[in-house]
Amino acid sequence: QEAQRQIAVTTDATHDRAHPTFATLDAVQSALASDEALLSFQTGIWETYEGEFGGGSWVIAVTRRGRSVHRIPDRGELAPMVSVFTGLLARGDDVGTAGAIRLYSDILAHALKALPAGIERLILLPDGALHRLPFDALRGGREAAPLAARYELVTAPSATLWLEGRRNLARTPNRGVLA
Repeated sequence: QEAQRQIAVTTDATHDRAHPTFATLDAVQSALASDEALLSFQTGIWETYEGEFGGGSWVIAVTRRGRSVHRIPDRGELAPMVSVFTGLLARGDDVGTAGAIRLYSDILAHALKALPAGIERLILLPDGALHRLPFDALRGGREAAPLAARYELVTAPSATLWLEGRRNLARTPNRGVLA
């Protein structure tokens, strides 16, 4: 009974922090700085076994002033591509460059091209196999700089948690931080 009481007290006191409000597109847009873009990936399937539309895979690009949606390969294609690329990258030679270019082209090129000038920070919300993708190593061409050389990259598990973290940054911490 005491444990249940403590849980109830803790839950009541931290309800807002434990259950943040679901992020709306408008709330995300208003929280973004003018030099930031949020890229949210949804990796589904394009076609079911029955031949029906399966929802598809998309990257949604959001800036303070705009929104765009771009088609990307489905999760069945992405999972092996990411695994092969991370394996090649682990070798530490130039063999992974072709994979870095291909993945950039398949999942980022259209979204990045649609972004306005002045974007310096990308907030990435990966899905599925993309959680294991080192986005910082992707590049637009053999001579192009890696993505991390062009943008500051931030990864978050969801727009809701990113927005909650953004709101919490505005609060002054009352304790020390271990970093």
